[in-house]
Amino acid sequence: MINILKHVRFTFCAFALLALPAFAQSANPAQQPPATAPAAPSVTPTVSQDNTPTADATVKTPRYAFGVRVEYFPERFFQTGYVTVNTTNPILSTGSFGTSAGSKMSLGVTGEFRLNHRVFLGLDFFRHQEEYTQLSQIKSGLRDPNSSYDNRPLTTVTQDTRADYWDIPLVVRYYGLRNKSPRGLGWLAQAFVLGGGSYRHVSNIRTGTSTAEPDGSTSYNEIAAKALHNNLVGATGGFGYKLFEYGKFKAMAEGRYTRWFGTTFQGPSYVSTKNQVEIGLSFTY
Repeated sequence: MINILKHVRFTFCAFALLALPAFAQSANPAQQPPATAPAAPSVTPTVSQDNTPTADATVKTPRYAFGVRVEYFPERFFQTGYVTVNTTNPILSTGSFGTSAGSKMSLGVTGEFRLNHRVFLGLDFFRHQEEYTQLSQIKSGLRDPNSSYDNRPLTTVTQDTRADYWDIPLVVRYYGLRNKSPRGLGWLAQAFVLGGGSYRHVSNIRTGTSTAEPDGSTSYNEIAAKALHNNLVGATGGFGYKLFEYGKFKAMAEGRYTRWFGTTFQGPSYVSTKNQVEIGLSFTY
């Protein structure tokens, strides 16, 4: 009996010694492991109206923008043809034939200022070189009626003129064509109409004149032709479309018509046109 009691006491003491550290740890809250922090909520990035990821819901178009502009002119800047002029004192018969050349492309700079979300002010500056040539055949005296061909003395004058045109259009663009109906034509939100004025300055006029006399002699001079108007103004109107806008970068295509209130050059077989059509492509930032 005494042995049994000894075994019971020994077993109870061993159990107490093993359970004491676990009880102490549970009784002391400072020894508890830290709770796991809740996961941070995921943030979905917003997308602006121009499909550019950003922290805001929308991104406003910058108030100022500058860039380059390419202009294409489908028509020549001069109307030309063949004209015959006869005079009696002295007796002359002059036939003049005109042609026009020059680049149909021009590269310039452009700027834009946003007045509000629908109205923008645009200013362009570009240069292009234009050219015309006139070939004149001057026959003096009366034609011999007994001759089978025109044997009158012939003088040939070839005049080739080049000039620089500096154009500065100032236009207002209006983005007010948006269709708000449920079936609306969404593309109209990117279309716009424009109107304003243009200023042109003509400079650096160069003329080369070659003359062939009836006796076979020739001569050449570089006396510059005189412009009728070195400065012109005109009314400009048209329409355009914003091709895309990504952040501050924007591309636009435009069609313009300008009516000039005067002519720069005019001669027997040539005259500068007053009606100008152009197609422009601009890139701004």
